[in-house]
Amino acid sequence: MIHHILPSRRQSHRTTQDTQVGARSNRRTFFMGAIFVAALAGSLCVQFRVQILNHFSVLYGDRYDATIVATILEHWFNVIRGLSKWNEANYFFPHTNTLAQTDGYFLAGLIYSIFRAFRLDPFLASELTNLIIRAIGFSAFFVACRRIVRLPFSWSILAAILFVINNSETAHGQRLQLATVSFAPILAIIIWKTCCSLYKGSQHFFICWGALAGIFVGAWSITCFYMTWFSLYFLAAALIVAVLAAGPAQRRVLGMRLREMKWAIGLIIAIFAGSIYPLLSTYLPKARESGMRTVSSALENTVPLQNVTRVGAKNLLFGPSYDALLRAFDPASANVGEYYNTGTAPILFFLFALGCAYILKNKQLKSASPALFSIVIATIITWATIINIRGHSLWQVIYYTIPGAKALNVVSAYQIFILMAVIPISLVYLSKAAGKMPRPVTLLLAALLCYEELNHGYITLNRNDELQRVALKQPIPNQCDSFLVSGWNNQNLAEPMPLWINNYYAHNVTAMLIAELINVPTINGVASFNPPDWNFGFPNNSDYFQRSHEYTEKYHLIHTCKLDLNTKRWSVSW
Repeated sequence: MIHHILPSRRQSHRTTQDTQVGARSNRRTFFMGAIFVAALAGSLCVQFRVQILNHFSVLYGDRYDATIVATILEHWFNVIRGLSKWNEANYFFPHTNTLAQTDGYFLAGLIYSIFRAFRLDPFLASELTNLIIRAIGFSAFFVACRRIVRLPFSWSILAAILFVINNSETAHGQRLQLATVSFAPILAIIIWKTCCSLYKGSQHFFICWGALAGIFVGAWSITCFYMTWFSLYFLAAALIVAVLAAGPAQRRVLGMRLREMKWAIGLIIAIFAGSIYPLLSTYLPKARESGMRTVSSALENTVPLQNVTRVGAKNLLFGPSYDALLRAFDPASANVGEYYNTGTAPILFFLFALGCAYILKNKQLKSASPALFSIVIATIITWATIINIRGHSLWQVIYYTIPGAKALNVVSAYQIFILMAVIPISLVYLSKAAGKMPRPVTLLLAALLCYEELNHGYITLNRNDELQRVALKQPIPNQCDSFLVSGWNNQNLAEPMPLWINNYYAHNVTAMLIAELINVPTINGVASFNPPDWNFGFPNNSDYFQRSHEYTEKYHLIHTCKLDLNTKRWSVSW
């Protein structure tokens, strides 16, 4: 009886072994989790090092663009509290659908509203929103590298670090809409799961993942149209390549699955159409009103060959030397435009080229990871379409053939998105090559990859000064249902912007944020697309208030008050 009750010596030994294996697994999981958290925290500290050191007193951006971002984020805070319509911000009054004058920032606005609910000021909440978006990007990119590309843990960590601290996003850190490239790996994971569910014939999971993809695209599209479009453009190319590269047997299975799930596909398409309806219903009328981007304007923003690896003058490792090298070959070479510095860092680009060659030649790797092969081909093809060689670019074909392309102006921003593919392709090669290199050499290469991404960034927004600009001494009079603002004293002389920008932006952006903070609309405003009858520049000119009177009379606005920005006093009549 005792023999049957008590475990045998062999069973006891096996139980002990299982316990030890479980303990080792738990320790390993904890250790990997600690590395992940440390790498995430370290990446964010590097990306926001200047702000952390100045205690968030000077932030990304300047008094113009950063204030516009805070204004739109504050709009969503008002929407969540039930104070505003989702598609009508409190500027350009009484025009409707005013959110469509620029990017919508929807998902960012949801994050921002959490910080505002804890009474953080608009500028600090905006910067912390930027930080949280980067943290989401780190986590999602790590998962995408592990699941889709199948990179080992340590190399996936390095990939996520490079994704967060990359030169392009630091150089354009003030543009929160571009930071939403952090959502791209989330969409990639969702699409990956959708495709896997389809191929396996799992109808339930196919519908769930497909519906989630449609909803996510809709939400992202009214956050940043550029990054959403870039993602769909790349994913479409990758899926087409995957289908063409698949063998006959795989295509037969795919065709069979598509026929089996045709009603599920119809449901997903319906969900997708519903999710992008807010974008289309709001932005299409504004597009017709303001006009699309011209093909000549888009071509001006394509990428000359020398800018493929151009990281900008403020890059710590390659900035000055790269520009000096270009001037040596072409004395007329200059840093032209705001987006000349979106290039891939040189060492990373070199590894990317080696990675492409390695993946395309390796038939075993292609068979084991067909997704990786498709990513490589899609990267090469789509990147080539934005290149400009002596004034000629394939983007002209994309402009006329792909829906939504006519809405894009800053085509070179695609180089910020394409790092989604460049980084894992590079590290697939490096992870294989590292086995043949001494460990110190591998560590040195990893360190150089990180160092070449470091950039000073555009960090000039004095948070306290901006809070003072929007602080009011008294509430708006009860009889006022809208308002306009005066110009600032010496507005022409604000540094370092040119005169016309100062006279278009300085007073208008302050009016916009005040309007959202007090939830009273202003006739002022400035955006990517201003209304056709917008005429609120140069506020210190003698005819400014006459122009404003003509506007209020046109729209029969009889209770529009004036706010003197310098004294912060309201005037019912002006």
